[in-house]
Amino acid sequence: MVEIRGQQSTDWRDVYAMRIATAGALPYIRPDWVREELAKPTERTWPLVAVAELEGRPTVVARANIQLGWGRRGHVATLTLEQHPNVGDEGSRSVLQEAVHVAEDWFNTRRLQTTLSSTDPAHIALFESLGFTQEARLRQSVRIAGELIDEIVLARLSGDAARLARSRGPAPAASTDRRRPRPHITIRGGSIDDWEAQHAIWSQPEVIWGTMQMPYASADWNRQRIQERAPARFWPLMAEVDGKVVGITGLQWDERNRMHVGHLGMMVHADYQAMGVGSALLQAAIELAENWMGMTRLQLEVYTDNARALALYTRHGFEVEGLHRADSFRDRQYVDTLVMGRLRNA
Repeated sequence: MVEIRGQQSTDWRDVYAMRIATAGALPYIRPDWVREELAKPTERTWPLVAVAELEGRPTVVARANIQLGWGRRGHVATLTLEQHPNVGDEGSRSVLQEAVHVAEDWFNTRRLQTTLSSTDPAHIALFESLGFTQEARLRQSVRIAGELIDEIVLARLSGDAARLARSRGPAPAASTDRRRPRPHITIRGGSIDDWEAQHAIWSQPEVIWGTMQMPYASADWNRQRIQERAPARFWPLMAEVDGKVVGITGLQWDERNRMHVGHLGMMVHADYQAMGVGSALLQAAIELAENWMGMTRLQLEVYTDNARALALYTRHGFEVEGLHRADSFRDRQYVDTLVMGRLRNA
């Protein structure tokens, strides 16, 4: 008999025991990390647990966490599933089914997604049995026991997002834009003092169209975000023309067994697009990541209808690894994104 309930801070010992017993788990996980995680949940999370009798006492045998999106991804939620290796699949299936119900019927989620190791066919099959479809294969995206392993992205659509996905036509052809004269472009490291220049670029409708950002963000909000995004794991680069900031890229690298992975995002001033700014920024970020930081995988996402950006990333060695359906919301409709990856040794 399995009981499904909301997670409690006192569950931390069971969750810790479940994690360290899982095959392929990062070794030497600190108990206080798990205790602090359950005592102070991450914002916009909703964790559920399955409780069953184990060794004569009620024990958490499976855990499903719902991470809710926001902004243009407010209809998206990410699911993670943990299972005690010494029990059957009943707890995992029950808690996962309930998490899907809560996400779709209470939080109005229209896209549910998860990422699983390609070496975990049992959980991939479990998600597929609940209507999840494989959308992408992220090459060499996680390190397990010294080996770089691919990960599988699965997603389930519901409501209007599912209806739109079924009626979606083919993606547009690649961009045929003619390039404009290229000015002298200087690349430098970013600074907190660049917030006004970055806010000016972020405020342009032509720029926002191709990003995941929300329009009409306040200057104070952008300044605070820049100040908070200056940790050791984030590296901003600025492109200048005649002393004016005309492009921004941010290189952020993952933690723990994904420290070899870097994530890229980019914005170019509307008046300087198709002039080589994006190419200069991207080349600098690749050299920094691969030649200085030892990253072997770079990853980014781009809307399927952003042909100019797709052509740019392809020229710099990024390959399409999958399509995320209804991944964002723009101009009253859901938008698909392509996930692209570049391997240093490919």
